[in-house]
Amino acid sequence: MPIFKNMTRLSYAGIAVFWLPLALLACRSVPGSAPPPASLVFDHPQASDPDTVTLHFTLTAENNRDTAADLSLAGYKLTLDGREPAEGSSLEPALPLRLPPRQKAEIPLQLKLDLKKALPDTAPADTVKVVLTTHLDFAFGGKKMTVSPSGAAEFSPVRKPVFEIISIAVMQAELINTRFRVRIRISNPNPFPVNLSSFQFELYGSGRLWAEGTEKNTILVPAAGSAEKELFLKMNFIDMRRDLLDQVINMERIRYRFSGAVKINTARDYLPVYTGSFNLEGDSEVIR
Repeated sequence: MPIFKNMTRLSYAGIAVFWLPLALLACRSVPGSAPPPASLVFDHPQASDPDTVTLHFTLTAENNRDTAADLSLAGYKLTLDGREPAEGSSLEPALPLRLPPRQKAEIPLQLKLDLKKALPDTAPADTVKVVLTTHLDFAFGGKKMTVSPSGAAEFSPVRKPVFEIISIAVMQAELINTRFRVRIRISNPNPFPVNLSSFQFELYGSGRLWAEGTEKNTILVPAAGSAEKELFLKMNFIDMRRDLLDQVINMERIRYRFSGAVKINTARDYLPVYTGSFNLEGDSEVIR
């Protein structure tokens, strides 16, 4: 009887030794069956002007196989404030890329946005929310697998100041030189103040250049507010027709165009300063 019990114990032990490795193998995933890990993280925005913004992302991809992988971008999906833009975006990846077995790579991506095209029907909100989804192909020999990591970004767009002519006035009318004063209003649609400096401007009357000038003093325009500024010009009528001089001296209505460039300081990290422009046309009385 003891012999039989000992044999039974040995049989159970043998069965346990046989099945235990199989159970452990069953609990482990089959090598190479899991999708390759990938993630997308927003880094920072960058811009050279308010209409064109570049969003920098980092795409992290990991080859979890024992064979090399060829990475390529199959496409991407983009939403701005919950809407998919029909145009106005492009993605510049550092791909294709060959990733060795069991290796990880960090790939910089640049999402370029033309806000006038991407958001054509509305002015950008104070904060624009972006969701970028990339479709990343992993090719292992003849087999291909696609993963789609997503990343979210937010940035505060910079809006352009709005310029308007308040008045055009003759300060002094002489046979050779005539001085003009142009009063303008600058409105700031941003939720932060902006500083304007280095004005360069030209005044055209009746289709011809009348005068040009510069203004170096800084103009502070408050957040969601406006400021007014007087700009002074000197006109030279030596090379102009006599009727234009008479028109100015008699203070008749003129068809004007007032254009120029100005340096705009925003104190925003991704667009601290840029050169803006204005081009205003209309009819005005020339007053004293």
